[in-house]
Amino acid sequence: MERPMVFAFHPMDKVSARAISDWRYDAPYDVYNPGSDSVNEMAQVFLDPEYAYYAMTDERGDLIAYCCFGPDGRVPGGEYEADALDVVMGMA
Repeated sequence: MERPMVFAFHPMDKVSARAISDWRYDAPYDVYNPGSDSVNEMAQVFLDPEYAYYAMTDERGDLIAYCCFGPDGRVPGGEYEADALDVVMGMA
């Protein structure tokens, strides 16, 4: 039987925020790539406790993804009449 992968969630730290801000995606996900002038601003958003961002690591401790819970996870144009917890995730 194959052993399941283990992932850990950690409150976002400066090193992870900066690394994630440098990730780049191919089309059609390139809309998530920050402009070169907004990388520092993006890293600051990841570190703001109001947005509840977390870094996700694998069992070796390698940064593989991030997530946040709450209003920063809302999709523009979505319907938000019902109470719900919004979750957003980005992967390396």
